[in-house]
Amino acid sequence: MKTAQELNSLALETRRIFREDSYSPIDIFAVVNGWKEKKITIVKYPLSQRISGMCTKVDEDIIICINSTTSYGRQRFTLAHELYHILYETIDGRVVCDMHMGDDKTDSEKKKRICLPDICLCHTIPCFSMQKSLMDGL
Repeated sequence: MKTAQELNSLALETRRIFREDSYSPIDIFAVVNGWKEKKITIVKYPLSQRISGMCTKVDEDIIICINSTTSYGRQRFTLAHELYHILYETIDGRVVCDMHMGDDKTDSEKKKRICLPDICLCHTIPCFSMQKSLMDGL
């Protein structure tokens, strides 16, 4: 599993890929849809209440499916989470992500559930920036 420092580095690297600065919030949907270097299709579809999202990669084609019955905030989180799978893991077939993380999940999946808020991909603000803001009283 990656350390918090490694995850924060990934968040900063992801922002560089998207040509975003290290601190400003971004619209993750707009950024991913505008990312012409990758062939990413985002599909919003009403999935089971148990499923947050899923992703698959075949050659250079990427499909990310997001449960449209969830809140917009949750959809943003799911897009960021699925993007983590696509960018930083080797995907064999597809990845389906459960809405809740229980004891039956792998360490990798549990860590991603913890790490995404930590690296703030869903809000795209690096940890140290978020921590500083909280310490400064926002």
